[in-house]
Amino acid sequence: MTDQLLRCPECESDDVTVSYVEMIMVNTGEHYCHSVKPQDPDSEATCLCCEWRGGRGQLVTNFQSGE
Repeated sequence: MTDQLLRCPECESDDVTVSYVEMIMVNTGEHYCHSVKPQDPDSEATCLCCEWRGGRGQLVTNFQSGE
């Protein structure tokens, strides 16, 4: 089975990043939780080629490109 590459829906580049959100306790500075993980569909995604921004769930796979 071939791994599916996630690509930008605008320019189809695979040079995309995703973000995660970590929550920290304000008074102690201790880690509380990861409220948004990189694999979550609502994780912020950014294309490094065309600067498109959206959610990870909006990225397309190499099998969807060109449709």
